Amino acid sequence: MTGRPSRPTTSIAVTHTTLLRQVWGEYAVGDKYNTRYVVAQIRKKLGDDPANPCYIVNEPGVGYRLTAPDGSG
Repeated sequence: MTGRPSRPTTSIAVTHTTLLRQVWGEYAVGDKYNTRYVVAQIRKKLGDDPANPCYIVNEPGVGYRLTAPDGSG
């Protein structure tokens, strides 16, 4: 045992609405374009290529899913 928590083998897609509410609160006003902008900024900071993402994957019609760069999550 390494003392680190184990990483889940699957990830769950999170909707745009859930992201808005979890980050900006229950009364957040906005739409999916607000979350797209913020995700684009996060990808830029991470150095993640939107055309071939390693960390944040777009799930069309749903939202986003976090993944591991090695594809294990």
